[in-house]
Amino acid sequence: MLNETIFQIILAASLAVLAIMRIYYRAKSGAFRESQFTEKESNWFLVLGIPASLTWLGSLLVWIINPEWMRWSVLNFPVGLRWSGVGLMVFALAAWGWIHHSLGRNFSPTLVVREHHQLITHGLYHWVRHSMYSAFFLFELGICLLTASWFIGLTGTLLILLIVVLRVPEEEAMMIETFGDQYREYIKHTGGLLPRFTYRQASSNPESL
Repeated sequence: MLNETIFQIILAASLAVLAIMRIYYRAKSGAFRESQFTEKESNWFLVLGIPASLTWLGSLLVWIINPEWMRWSVLNFPVGLRWSGVGLMVFALAAWGWIHHSLGRNFSPTLVVREHHQLITHGLYHWVRHSMYSAFFLFELGICLLTASWFIGLTGTLLILLIVVLRVPEEEAMMIETFGDQYREYIKHTGGLLPRFTYRQASSNPESL
């Protein structure tokens, strides 16, 4: 029971750190003044992604309040495996901090390219074009292990699949339209969600989530 309380506190604290980080960088980049829905965003992503996000976040809130309410979805994970989930979450949060710092004023949670936007290729973007989504996958995997809930893991995985299938292609098209050959060259030397380890030449990506 003590472990469960500690895990509840860790999950709540991790989500709070992530929320503060997002609010800070949204304010810094001026994203609060922008529309949350742009013409470049896939309609299917909005139709499916918003309910999936709310379901996932709602299940996390329910688990934080009282894990017993999610007992019907419990997985018999050993305590050590659940603590490995904590490690993944900490690693993902550190990666997110680095990613947001690299983007700086280029950060936006929506698919938008602002005037004087830069193509960011330093930091984790030196290896992975959609590193923010990669960090989200690690964070979600960590949460699944920590909570030991198949429902939380399933809804989080569904959200990631929607991002990969419906959002990433739209984002790639937007970047090619904006940066042209510079982005095409960047694609040759980087991985989408996993590093290629073949990137030799740095050049500078709005990334959103």
